[in-house]
Parts: sequence; structure tokens; C-alpha cells
Amino acid sequence: MGLGTARRIAGRAHRGQLFGEGLFTEHLARVAGQVAAAGGSAAQVQAAWLYAVPGRGVTSMELYRAGVPAAVVHLVETVQQGPADWPEAFTERLLRDPGAALIRYAVLTENGGPNPQWFREQGLRLAEFLGLTSLSAPAPLPAGSSLSAPVTPAPPAAPAAPAPSAPSAPSAPSAPSADAAGSPSAPASATPAVVARGEHLGPFARALGERGDAQAAADLLAAYRAEVAGRARNCCLTAVRGPIYALASKPQTSVLEPMRRMSEQWWEAADGWERMVAVLARAAARNPADRELLLGRVDLDHPNVATVAIRGLSGPGDDAEIRLLRQVVSGIEPQLRWTRREAVRRLRAIGGPEAEAALLARPLDPVDPPWRDAPGWLTEHGDSVLPILIDQLAEPQWWHEGPFALGELRAVAAVPALCRLARSSSAPMPAVDALGKIGSRDAVPTLLDLARHTNPDIRDHALRALDRIGGPEVTDAAVTACDDPHPTVRDRAARVLARHGDERAVTALIRLCGTVHAARAAVALARIGDPRALPSLWHVFRTAPDRRSRHAAGRALAAIDGPVQYVYLLGDVHVRRAYLWLLGHKPG
Repeated sequence: MGLGTARRIAGRAHRGQLFGEGLFTEHLARVAGQVAAAGGSAAQVQAAWLYAVPGRGVTSMELYRAGVPAAVVHLVETVQQGPADWPEAFTERLLRDPGAALIRYAVLTENGGPNPQWFREQGLRLAEFLGLTSLSAPAPLPAGSSLSAPVTPAPPAAPAAPAPSAPSAPSAPSAPSADAAGSPSAPASATPAVVARGEHLGPFARALGERGDAQAAADLLAAYRAEVAGRARNCCLTAVRGPIYALASKPQTSVLEPMRRMSEQWWEAADGWERMVAVLARAAARNPADRELLLGRVDLDHPNVATVAIRGLSGPGDDAEIRLLRQVVSGIEPQLRWTRREAVRRLRAIGGPEAEAALLARPLDPVDPPWRDAPGWLTEHGDSVLPILIDQLAEPQWWHEGPFALGELRAVAAVPALCRLARSSSAPMPAVDALGKIGSRDAVPTLLDLARHTNPDIRDHALRALDRIGGPEVTDAAVTACDDPHPTVRDRAARVLARHGDERAVTALIRLCGTVHAARAAVALARIGDPRALPSLWHVFRTAPDRRSRHAAGRALAAIDGPVQYVYLLGDVHVRRAYLWLLGHKPG
């Protein structure tokens, strides 16, 4: 098979698939070109074209039928990361196969991947393993190199005589920047990395973010401005924004001179992301002098910016701050969810009567209920919100949080409303669980009806609630559920009978001894003590493949008086050991 066949297979598999601003086949061509430029074999170049076809449903057998050589198929299989492959194990597998390692490295330098940190680490390990420096390796950039300069990379050449690079646009030399302590940043000891005109910025942006000094921050900001002023490719904007956000969010890097200048320039920016990063840099610096500026950015019309600004507030608060945070806490708009949470956290940190009074203005929001981030809230305010929660059960948005809160409060007064909700709702499980927590006998008729529901999950929840309430009806419902077609419901029935079963459940429990629920059935039979169960218990004792069932049957045989059966002592050593234990408990 030649390279043309690999291209045709890839073209059919990825027909119409987009990648960035172009077609996925263009991405494959770039990957294959990088593999060939690094000295890859013909099989490696063909595998580079085919590395993504398994994700489009093309199996290895179909590749064989299409005439793809076994060596190429092996490389394609090796570069696949299955859902059960841990990142470290996947990298180690690649390091054992240089051919697959080269293909994966070319993919990383061309694509970057959705997890920059892990892909950067994997790319560095592969680069070190392969000894490659001519590709766009995700390695740290040296201080003074500009990421946004449109420089054309030099072609690979022998170390003794490096080939001359193509003419590039000159970039102005940048003076050493001072860091937070006032000392110039030290240049990184790395090979120079450049960005060709039109090349994706992902690997270089991640390398600059990892370096994290003043020059790296300046280069990242320059690359961002150049990208915004140019084609504004979404993939490159995302790649550059990530390291900028990370530098702005760390106290040790947010005080760098380029980040401080960025914060001043973007403070009134029209772009929401730029304004948020500007506030984030001030917030991460924790400078008391920025307090009034941060308070001025707590604007409910821009929730993301307000969230970051509140996060940067620290120290003792004053009345003006508490009044401002009270406005945020009392907001009911869905987009204020995270801003409201930050305001609640800040008010709790301030403390005092005024802050506590402001927290009382927090609305009962089913998407962001106050008891989720304050477990003691229901205990403190339960009596006042109980009537409101009962009334809100008629609203679908409260069908989850309302029953949860009422169950935690053990609100007997809510049982009728919860029963109506459990019978009428399309998702009655929260109401059923709440009835089980409350433990009122008034809920038993509703739960018995739900134990016969067509949905197995609802039957399971109803049996669990009946188990918590108890009563003579529980055994009858569990006995009926032992014949349920769903294994989860049968397992729940066995659990219930193990705790509540009586003589009425003996026949059902004996049938369960022949299933995977034998251990629980044996526990229940031992508690009931009916001799009719002895033959089944002896059978489980002799033949059960698992230790748990065998021991449960042995304990039941020791507790129930009746005819004794003998065990062949030349059989399984585990059964012999259990039989000797049983002899010690039945010396007669």
C-alpha cells in the first residue's frame, strides 16, 4: 500500500470534518509533513494520515481489508488513548515505541489538545525521548524572544552547520523587565523557539505560561494583541488567553510589571474578558490600595467581573461594602449565582450583626439554595422557611431542593404535600427519599403504590423509604419485590428482608439463596431461625464460590437447630476450614 491509499482512506473517513478554520484533512497533512520532516519512515507517514480514523468508526480489521500493512495498523493502534488509559500509562506506552512516539509528538505540536498541562508534559517527555528540537516543541521560550514576531523557522540541518533561516521581520529588542522585587528577570536557558507566520500559538503560549516571568507575560500580551488585531483565530485566542488568565490569578505573577500595565490599560475595556482579567490581576495582588477600585467593579450588570472583584476583597469590611454586598446577595437573576456565592462568602468572613442581617436578604433560589454552602442554615432558619418550602413544592424547579430540605428538617407537616408530589411528579425520587427520612406512617400507602411503579428506580427508592419507616407492610412489599424483573430491585428486597423479614418471607428468602443475593438471604434466615431453610443453607455452605455467602450460611447453620449434614472433607480447603469452624459452634 502506498501513501495515496492512506490519504484516500483518511479522506473518506474525515469527509466534511472541520478542524479550526480549515478541514481536518489539512491538519492530517501537516502532521504527516512533520513526521516526514523529522525523518519518519513511510509506515510512520502513512500512520500519521490514519491516526484519527478509529475515532470515525474505522476498525483495525477494516484497515487490514483495505490493504493497510500490519506495521501501519500497529502504529495507529498504539497512538490511541482508550477511556481506561491513564495519562501516565499512555505516555509510557508511547515511549516504548519510537515510531508511535514520533506520530504522537507531531499531533501534539500541531493540535495541542484540550488539556494544556498534561499535553505539555507529554510533549516534553516525547521530545526528550526522540531528541527532536526542529519541530514546534512545547518547550520554554528564552527571555527576550517575542512570540508575536512573524519569524520563519529554519529548516532542519546538521548541528555542525546550521542552515540559514529565511528573512524575518525584525522585532524591537525588549529591555529586561523588573519583577515584583525590582530585580531583572533572568533569561531561561532554552533553545530559541519562534513562531512562523500563520502558525498556531498553542505550544508557545503554554511554554510562556509555564515560564511565568515578566518577559513571558509581555510576550503573551503582545501575542494576544496581535491576534486580536489580525485574523483573531478562536483556537489561538483561547490558547493565549489561558496563560494570561493563569498569570493574572496568581499573587506572585499578577504583580509583574506587564500584568500591572495590562490591568491599567484594560480596566475600562469594552471587551468583557479583558475587563475581567484586569480586575483579576488587581484582586490576586491583594493590595489594600486597590480596595476602592475593586468595590467599584462590583456591578450586577457584569457578573463575571463582579465575582472576581469580590474574590479579591479582604480584611475588615465597612458599612459601604456590606451595603454593596447586600445588593448582590439579594439578587435573584440566574446569572448572579456565582457572584452571590462570593458575596455570601465575603459577608461571612466580615461577620458581625450587619453582615448577618445582609445574609438574611439572600433569596430562596432552587438553583443556589443557602443550605448547600451552609449546612447549618436549615437548622437555624428551618421554622421560618418551612411553610414557604411546602408551598413551593407545586413549582417544578423546586422538585429536587424542596424535598431535600423538608427531609433534612424531618417535617411531618410536609408529608401530605410530598405524597401528592410523589404520585404526580415525573421525577418523584427526591420526594420519596424525603418521606423515608421523615419516617411518618402516613406515607406508607403512597410508598406501597410506588413500589409497584413501572420505573425500577422508583420501585427501588420506594422500598428503601419503606425500609426506613418499618412496619408489617414492609415485609409483604419486599417479598413481592423478590420476583421483580430488575436486579437492583431484587437486591433492595433482599436487603429489606434481611432487616425486616419474618416467617412470611422464608419461602422468598430460600429462593434468593440460589442467586447472587445468597449472603443477604442467609443473614435474614439466621435471624428468623426457621428449620425449613436448612437444606438451602447447607447447599450454599458447600457450593457458594464466594467467602461472604459461605460464611453467612455457616453462621445461619450454627444458629438454627435441625438435622446435620456432613461435608466431604477431601474437597475444597475453604469449605473444610469453614466446616471445622461450624463444628466448633455445634459440638453435638
